[in-house]
Amino acid sequence: MVTFPDIELYRKLTSEGEFYEYVMKETGVKKEDRQKFKKDFFGKIFFCNSRDHYTYKEAKLFKKLFPNVYRIVGHYKKEDYTQLAISLQRAEADLMINKVCKRIAEERPKYLFALFTIAY
Repeated sequence: MVTFPDIELYRKLTSEGEFYEYVMKETGVKKEDRQKFKKDFFGKIFFCNSRDHYTYKEAKLFKKLFPNVYRIVGHYKKEDYTQLAISLQRAEADLMINKVCKRIAEERPKYLFALFTIAY
């Protein structure tokens, strides 16, 4: 199986909750600017119009640090930039409903109603 170091690094950083800290360190962004950086970075990479993101310094940095992840993001946004967001939302919903809620229903059914009450 072929592995790509940038994809493995991206997977590690995101699963450990260290992605933004890593990118901020690479760009010299201060910790107190994390929220603004996160909002800007996320919007300019994942959810902006595909043709616009080429001009953003955040996109250029992301492409430099994670070239294969950048290509994957571009693939999902190629025809319609909203498709990446829709795919991510569907994956999140599937995870929550078919994995998390299913497990709660099996292991602690009395908490399932509370979970849905909080969600709505």
